[in-house]
Amino acid sequence: MDVKGKYALVMDGTRGVGFLFAEELLKMNAGKVVITGLDERTGAEAVRDLNERYRPARAYFCQTDVTNPSPDSHKSDFEDMFKYINNNFGAMQIFFNNAEMHGSKDIIGTHMKTKIRGIILASKHMKNGVIVNHTSALGLDPNSQMIDHGAASAGIFAACMAFSKNKYFEKTKIRMMTICSELSQMSVGGAEEDRHQYVKIKQIIFYVRSINKYLDDN
Repeated sequence: MDVKGKYALVMDGTRGVGFLFAEELLKMNAGKVVITGLDERTGAEAVRDLNERYRPARAYFCQTDVTNPSPDSHKSDFEDMFKYINNNFGAMQIFFNNAEMHGSKDIIGTHMKTKIRGIILASKHMKNGVIVNHTSALGLDPNSQMIDHGAASAGIFAACMAFSKNKYFEKTKIRMMTICSELSQMSVGGAEEDRHQYVKIKQIIFYVRSINKYLDDN
């Protein structure tokens, strides 16, 4: 089974790595791609751009803050978003687990806890398919100037390996892969002139195209 015709959810997909991932999925003929983000205007611009280039009604935006739970600690925007997508678009089979900082100082919370919550919720609402987790290469090659980033990245990398164990797969039938990319200050998304200048485009394309061998009909 390949990406063609499949439904995907891309966290923080209005710019940066998330936008590139969503764009590559559409190039590979994914059925529908839902991107999330905090800013409604940025999300609308990103979706308009994607639909103009890859046919209308294939990209959608869902305004979501995945880092802030609602007053009820058992519910959050994160889970409500999964329910909304399944109810309105059908079961997704590709989940890009990505979380940008958006000015937050809680690096551990955003980079590690939010993504672990994403894996748990995706596993609950997906019947099969693949979860692609995005984190920093600092988890593999720490930098003494960015200790929090390195610790968070190492934590999510370890968690992803744990969720990938056969025992977990036998229960969920969901495959797991992780992208460990280098940090970059360059922007993708937003202004047209910087949309294709991100230094890791080839790396993202490689990983998106690798999804085909991770998808399984069972």
